[in-house]
Amino acid sequence: MKEAGIVRYGAGHFDGVVAGLWPYDRALAERLFRWRYLDNPYVDAPTGIVALQGGRVVGFRGYFAHAYSPGDGAAFVVLHPCDTVVDPSHRNQGLSVAMGQLASTFDPGRYRLFMSLTSSAQSRPGYLKLGFLPLANRVTWMRRGFNPRVWAVDAWSRRPAKPGRRPAPARVRHGQFGDVLVSDAPRPAEMAAIVAAEPRDGAAVRLVQDEAFFTWRYRNPVQRYAFYFRMEAGRALAYAVFDISGDGRSGSLLDYGEARPGLLDEALRHACTSGDFVALSALSFGLDARARRLLRSLGFRPVHTLKSLLRRGSVESLAPPVLVRPIPARFDESAFRVGALDLRRIEDWRLKPICSDAA
Repeated sequence: MKEAGIVRYGAGHFDGVVAGLWPYDRALAERLFRWRYLDNPYVDAPTGIVALQGGRVVGFRGYFAHAYSPGDGAAFVVLHPCDTVVDPSHRNQGLSVAMGQLASTFDPGRYRLFMSLTSSAQSRPGYLKLGFLPLANRVTWMRRGFNPRVWAVDAWSRRPAKPGRRPAPARVRHGQFGDVLVSDAPRPAEMAAIVAAEPRDGAAVRLVQDEAFFTWRYRNPVQRYAFYFRMEAGRALAYAVFDISGDGRSGSLLDYGEARPGLLDEALRHACTSGDFVALSALSFGLDARARRLLRSLGFRPVHTLKSLLRRGSVESLAPPVLVRPIPARFDESAFRVGALDLRRIEDWRLKPICSDAA
């Protein structure tokens, strides 16, 4: 009898998952899967669920892992629901929710929370049905965001690229510009040292960004990045990382750090004024107080998205939410507590856009 039903991903499902379900050619789909689920340093085995019909994979739901630390306690792993792909002939049959329900059997001793950073209007009802709660809204900030021409460039450039189409050449100029080094590659040891040296603005849960994180995280085969380093005596003491849109014209701030206050300013200012991008944006949930002040000084402001532009309400109230839920199907108040920290409060987190599976 051929296998059917909802099961955890196993090595025997690899070919079925990467063949035909994703909008990439086979070679790129394999590279993405290996990087995201096999090379991920925060999982013991691929965190995925498959739907089977007659032994054939007809659906896959993957969970992208990052480690987070409360500072004075043991680090824990958060799983971000990401790749949800279902064969067209099996859509609208509840497979996504069914796969999400089985994911609640992942080991809660190793994996503490689910956190969705990319939910859409279409997927959100399924997350709410699974017990997810809103943590914060994903408000887009844009530089000179009041200019509709710039806003339109960014909105257009971030449309999904057609499968198989090569990204357009980037405008980013690499090299040394005064104290700022612009590169297409990370400097893992220096970036980890910068994060370790940063002053802490109170107790909070923070993304673990050690050398292993930086070595692995920026190898995403379907993304391009621009790294802006503030250099001093040949060593990076601050950094800002932007993704590069498919048309090469827009960038979004993903990650940043500074070993001493004030060092980040020059790196960000160069990204904004060099002409490397036509439009720049950032997501509000990934901005701490210092980043908000700095971006405002550089002309960033909250803006509507294409979907919220014609709806009634403020930019903040209409933005899609970040959603969280403990791993087990049944949980109580204690599942959201880490010492004095409450994992339902965005104030008790220091997230960055690089936390997202889409980054």
